[in-house]
Amino acid sequence: MSYDDNQISSPVVKRRRRTTTSSSSTSSTSQPLNTISTATIFSSPSGSTISRDTPLTRKKRSAAWRYFNQNENDSSQCICNLCKVEIKRYGNGTSALLEHLSLKHSNEYKVVRDGIDRSKPQARQHYLPIDSERSKYVTKLIMEYLLYELLPINMVESDAFKNLIYNIEPAYNMPSRTYFTYKVLLALYNETRTKVEDILRTAN
Repeated sequence: MSYDDNQISSPVVKRRRRTTTSSSSTSSTSQPLNTISTATIFSSPSGSTISRDTPLTRKKRSAAWRYFNQNENDSSQCICNLCKVEIKRYGNGTSALLEHLSLKHSNEYKVVRDGIDRSKPQARQHYLPIDSERSKYVTKLIMEYLLYELLPINMVESDAFKNLIYNIEPAYNMPSRTYFTYKVLLALYNETRTKVEDILRTAN
């Protein structure tokens, strides 16, 4: 019985094609991990898709840093470029730097504060400026309370006390102990001294 050559070779060709397809599929699934793109897309809980390769927006550096240099060995220590005084920061914020400018360099503080107010949309200003009328009023009340109850000034750094004030006035940003000592207490002392002098003057 004679067979056509095409009838004999056809099954072999088909098997070879299936084998080729299988091997290519296997090679694609066994691709090394380092060749897989890192641009993986995943779903967030809200349903939106986020790319892991999407660059993060870097937070803008505060304008207060133009007047300070950070210690290379200790990021919490900063040197004022205006008076060369060493300032200690608490955390990563610039509250201590702004307070120093407010106490010692009022003109520079005004420049920084004006820049902050212009750069921030009004809706994002969660805290009252330290020199606002409302903030100064609350600060004075706190100072008077501490004096009346003979409490230490470092109480303003207590987390429990901060939480109490926050629940009373959420927009109030508690100043540091240094601010209370060298600005608020001194101003209250001068105010009280003037009142006492006036009373003694009228009594005589």
